[in-house]
Amino acid sequence: MCPLFRSYLALQTTYALFRGYLAIKTMCALFRGYLAIKTMCPLFRGCLALQTTCPLFRGYLVIKTVCPLFRGYLAIKTLCPLFRGYIAIKIMCPLFRGYLAVKTLRPLFRGYLAIKTVCPQFRG
Repeated sequence: MCPLFRSYLALQTTYALFRGYLAIKTMCALFRGYLAIKTMCPLFRGCLALQTTCPLFRGYLVIKTVCPLFRGYLAIKTLCPLFRGYIAIKIMCPLFRGYLAVKTLRPLFRGYLAIKTVCPQFRG
């Protein structure tokens, strides 16, 4: 009865779609359908891949903690219409120390988008 996954949490290691991997089936409203955690996924070696049919994140939502492109950072690759391409959340980014930097290929925000919640320039 995990608060995050209200209902049941089942572990299926022989799930046909993710053979040899760890698939978490849940009825959680946030992640409708299957939530698969693939720690040894050939596509994302050494990374953590989350596949979900959640309406918010259509297709794959990939969390790569050791992503070569963003070493030591957290990169989220998604097919979500809202965030096309890569979204890199770097909480320890040297460029934005102590802040939250979001790198996206979204046409509106080409390059880096820095969100500084405790920025002296933007109080509050």
